[in-house]
Amino acid sequence: MVHSARDRIKQVLNQRSTSTAAPKMEYILSGVIVPIFQRDGADHILFIKRSDSLSRHAGQMAFPGGVKEDGDASILHTALREAHEEVGLAESDIEILGELDPVMTSLNFMITPFVAAIPHDYDYCASVDEVSEIVEVPVANLLNSANFHIEKREYNSKLIDSYVYDYNGRTIWGATARIVKQLLILAYEGN
Repeated sequence: MVHSARDRIKQVLNQRSTSTAAPKMEYILSGVIVPIFQRDGADHILFIKRSDSLSRHAGQMAFPGGVKEDGDASILHTALREAHEEVGLAESDIEILGELDPVMTSLNFMITPFVAAIPHDYDYCASVDEVSEIVEVPVANLLNSANFHIEKREYNSKLIDSYVYDYNGRTIWGATARIVKQLLILAYEGN
């Protein structure tokens, strides 16, 4: 990622405060890395397609990350550990640009997203047990209204708007799409 884009994202994320409101229920704490890199002058975001054999969120598009374990010093540590386990991203190759607001899910997960710059053309090493595919999506595709729509979905017995992004036959929805939308609004739309 060219320093100007990296610096802009870092500045935007660090000039705001994240939501610190205490949740109204007990959540399973988890953290994800939202990896951004630049190729051919354009920003891209790395996603994973979760393995179909997983018990939770099988086959879904997601960011590298997972549930906080007892040995994790922080949610950031969780996200970094999981990014290494799932796609082989070394902590030394990741520059944390900032933190987005936590996203709550209907399955009682509270996901804390950390936006990070990573090198382009990285030599990923996907976990065969957890990741079926690594997908690099141009930010321009996510900003294109032709690739975005809103669906009504049930959440806590209410119908809510659910964001959906399409990319080359893959669907990004749920908490992952809410994280994407939050990042796009903060760092790309109107810039």
